[in-house]
Amino acid sequence: MFRLLNKKFPGRQYPILLVHAIYLFASFALTYVYYHKVISFVDLYKNDYGGVFKVLNIEAISTIQFRFFIPLLVGIFSYPLSLPPKAVLFVITMGFTYFTIIVFYRTLCFYFENNLFNSLLALLILYPLSWNLIAVNNIYFFSDISSLFFMMLSIYLILSERFTLLLPVFFLGVTNHYSIGFIIPAFLLFNYKSLFSFRTISYAGAMVILYAGYYIIARMLLPELPPSMDDGFMKVNFHRTMMLLTNTPIHLLIRDILFNFGGIHIFALLFYFSPVWKKIKRNFTAYNLTIILFILLTLTGCGLYSEELRCYITILPFLMIPAMLFFSQFGGNLMPLNKSLLAQNIVK
Repeated sequence: MFRLLNKKFPGRQYPILLVHAIYLFASFALTYVYYHKVISFVDLYKNDYGGVFKVLNIEAISTIQFRFFIPLLVGIFSYPLSLPPKAVLFVITMGFTYFTIIVFYRTLCFYFENNLFNSLLALLILYPLSWNLIAVNNIYFFSDISSLFFMMLSIYLILSERFTLLLPVFFLGVTNHYSIGFIIPAFLLFNYKSLFSFRTISYAGAMVILYAGYYIIARMLLPELPPSMDDGFMKVNFHRTMMLLTNTPIHLLIRDILFNFGGIHIFALLFYFSPVWKKIKRNFTAYNLTIILFILLTLTGCGLYSEELRCYITILPFLMIPAMLFFSQFGGNLMPLNKSLLAQNIVK
């Protein structure tokens, strides 16, 4: 029994079975609370934002109609098997949460040598999720958890330079939510030293084609929507954002700034002022600067509502790694930096 629990699954680069069990229980716990606080109150047939069947029936507003991935999964499992749609959503949410933890673990192993501690550290991804999806959120968008998974997996594939596999993952992410587009600048920033090489240009171009092609073709195939349902590809409302920033009570603004991600973003920012930042090869930290583009789009009201903290979930991968690197200077032997990522002038 103990030998079985100590076995790494599915291979040596993954945690032991006991850790997988902990991941599953942790994913169930987060999903259980998220379900009972948010998902259970949503009408999957009529709700504008969480109505997966409105998407399947081509009746959703245009900003939601393009997000086919989760509705298709719900339809595939609920219709043929006659399963309750919300039970299917529960399992899907738990599954994506579990796999997000796994991918975060693999990403941490790029940066830190202690894989056993990395397997426990990976659970920390649930901390900001609990804040943004549960504690300060009452709105259900069926693509939130899956968006984080595709973003995290895409970043992992960039770090491991498995760009061929990145393309199909990126495309699935496009069918899930347009926020996956942040992977394109992240890819370019990671490859900034070979920005104009054929390899970089061809893969970046392929992602642009997949991104634009999906929405253009989907737009052509979808029926014409009435004006009341056609709010464009993404909502752009600079005036609304400025009104919120100027009219929202100061204590609420402070609350949102401090409690967003449970404060993880503060430590991510501190990383760039810490000595650890200078130790890491630039391309393994440069891609995180994609966060600047996200902030600019948020402030201009382009596709994002600044007051909805669930909207910030998609950039969580760009914050977690800098925050973990900042914490590493206090971790001692628990969080030793991977020597392959150290800048050459630091390596002894």
